Amino acid sequence: LLKNASTSQTQSITTLYIISLVIAKAKKNLSEGEFVKHCTIQMTQMFGNKKLAMNFKNVYLSHETVTKHVSDLFESTEEIIIVGGVFSLALDKNTDINDKLLIFVHVISNRFEVCEELLRIVSLHRTTKGVDIFTALKEMMDGYGSFGKLSCVVTDGALAMCGHSDGFIDLYKRSGVDFVSFHCIIHQESLCRKILVLKEVMDTVVKITNLIRSNSRSLSHRTFVTFLEEVDAEYGDLLFHTKVHWMSRGKCLEYFFSLRKRNRNTLQNTLLPTRASLKMLIFLCDLTFLMDISQHMIWLNVQLQGREKKLFPNSSLLCKVFRAILKEVFTKKVSFKKYNKHIQLLIGKFKDQFMNFYEHFFNNPLYSAGVEYKPAVLQLELCELQADDFLKYNSNVRGIDFWTLLSKGKFPNLWKWTLKMCSMFGSMYICENMISTMKLMKSKKRNRLTDDNLQHLL
Repeated sequence: LLKNASTSQTQSITTLYIISLVIAKAKKNLSEGEFVKHCTIQMTQMFGNKKLAMNFKNVYLSHETVTKHVSDLFESTEEIIIVGGVFSLALDKNTDINDKLLIFVHVISNRFEVCEELLRIVSLHRTTKGVDIFTALKEMMDGYGSFGKLSCVVTDGALAMCGHSDGFIDLYKRSGVDFVSFHCIIHQESLCRKILVLKEVMDTVVKITNLIRSNSRSLSHRTFVTFLEEVDAEYGDLLFHTKVHWMSRGKCLEYFFSLRKRNRNTLQNTLLPTRASLKMLIFLCDLTFLMDISQHMIWLNVQLQGREKKLFPNSSLLCKVFRAILKEVFTKKVSFKKYNKHIQLLIGKFKDQFMNFYEHFFNNPLYSAGVEYKPAVLQLELCELQADDFLKYNSNVRGIDFWTLLSKGKFPNLWKWTLKMCSMFGSMYICENMISTMKLMKSKKRNRLTDDNLQHLL
């Protein structure tokens, strides 16, 4: 009897933790545990399983109980992160309206297992200067231990983070902590894209789009949409352009280019002042060029997104985009000489922004030259690595999969270097993704969430 009671109690506790985890992951109110319990009991009773219904009644899912168990789950996850291997941090102080610093951690274990989670939410009182961020992070890390295994810190490039005299990065490096710091690769890609501007083309596209979609010309807009439905067009409407959203220009141009003939043929009266521009071959060539380049940039931006991305595989995507652009330029029969300066300007901007990210050696160490330019502590092991028959046999394996083949005993320094490289945040996508998550969670009906509760749920 005691054995059965113990088993039933263990199952109830396990069920409680599982349901608490499901509620937290779904970003639901913690008070919904009782609702879940009520629904489960009703379902089991309808299926005639009264014994199972009684077991569910013994699972306590009150607001306080679920909150406590979510906290327990967070502490167990936090312990795994702390005990883990080499790690990097991503900091964002602009995600919350109440001046909260969000600290994310990317940890890689000795078995190359990756864990990427929110580590802590810290309230910044009074000001949000670099010294405030420095103090908040130092107090937090003092509770975890030293910064000995910290490989890099990724920031949003704000002045409080990267200021030369009183920025957070400069303050920490002056305190004796050695780590790599860089601006988020997604943000830098977005900055590079802004340099490619064909103002006359974009102004014309925006003007026509606004004319069709503006409230003052709603009849024209409805007529336009109806016509697109009748001809079964690929897109059902035009998109507004906004400079705030990173991919807005590319999507706006794509829709406009696809519907350019519809614009010209159906809106003669409405768009008479701007209709002539659509007939011009030069305008259409400029529009095609700008749209095509924007599509490459959108593809690159999407590839950089996602959790647990590695830094150097991300940087190799930049080269892939440039190869695709140059291939199109040199294989088309149309003359693109006038656009050469735009492409060279874009490539130059990318090289300036990402000159510190190119690490060909990481992706192809067997055939990379320049061993003498690597740190002295790695040079001997690099020579042994490039002469190793087993590794040569696996030369088709690239990136992190190749480095997992290394023996820790034979290549101790390279093995540590690999862990450090693999531990670096590929981007701050996890920070950007947290914006929509927090908007979902923080509402008028959930205005009493404490920092701890918010942290546990996120």
